[in-house]
Amino acid sequence: MIAVSFGSLAVWSNTAHLSTAAIASGTLVVDSHRKSVQHLQGGIIREILVRDGQRVAVGDALLRLDPTQTQSLVDMLRNQVDLGQAEEARMIAERTGARSVEFPSQLLEHARTEPGPASILSGQRSLFESRQQA
Repeated sequence: MIAVSFGSLAVWSNTAHLSTAAIASGTLVVDSHRKSVQHLQGGIIREILVRDGQRVAVGDALLRLDPTQTQSLVDMLRNQVDLGQAEEARMIAERTGARSVEFPSQLLEHARTEPGPASILSGQRSLFESRQQA
């Protein structure tokens, strides 16, 4: 019974695909001195480039982080900037009594390639028109 239990555990551990990660801090031992390695914001390690006992020089890459988290933050901040620019253009048009909103060329270029800025521009145009009618 014990052999069957350990055997089935061994088979399961070799065939199971787990999609979770363990988060832990790391340390490197350099010339008998411990050096902690820590990213400022944290992240998911995509690839470890060094092995135990391997010598590294100053500036060598030790690991690569997965860019998904950082790219998500960049996209969120870009949307906030786009929204701010669109609101500013709409408010300037309202203040000057313009017949339409003149958005910055950079924002219009970005709206041609991405769906997010295009919806922001559409929303600001609709808001401008409804405020004009009111």
